[in-house]
Amino acid sequence: KIINNTNGKIRYCVQDDEIELRRPEIIDFPSSNLNVSIEESVRGMDVFVVEWFPKLPAADEKYDASRNSEEFLKTISAIVSAGAKRVSLVTPYLNDQRNDIAEYRDIIGASQFCEQLEGVIKNKCSEGFCLDVHSPPILGYYSMIGVNMHSIPMAPVFVNYINENHPGLLENSILIHPDQG
Repeated sequence: KIINNTNGKIRYCVQDDEIELRRPEIIDFPSSNLNVSIEESVRGMDVFVVEWFPKLPAADEKYDASRNSEEFLKTISAIVSAGAKRVSLVTPYLNDQRNDIAEYRDIIGASQFCEQLEGVIKNKCSEGFCLDVHSPPILGYYSMIGVNMHSIPMAPVFVNYINENHPGLLENSILIHPDQG
């Protein structure tokens, strides 16, 4: 099963060619707490959790990074509690990936996020996939909790797309990337 928590929607892969959209059961309590539950059985299954960091809010919502992380962690916790055999993470952007260096008395946000993730995965998550990690040492925080996070480089995909769909465009051109991450 593929579970997509982006913008509050969950996708279940029913067959190879059919994806059915569903919403997770998310209950907001007046105290600002929230509860996430998975409506369909995932017992004994391999589950891929697809999440976007930062998750884009709905048009009428303000972005809330803390809530985004809480929903993600509680979704994984619900999947593990429901008896999934294995959980794999898929995200184009790692949470707190630009907060990888401690200055003065700062915390390293990526390390703290991985510590929280370790508490909910309970040895059920062994790998993850993300796009173009800003700082490769961040992958080390994931390996410390037993998650082999794979960084998939997007530059070759981008260049191949341009070459196939716009032949000759890159001749005598310069591609400028905003930063090395």
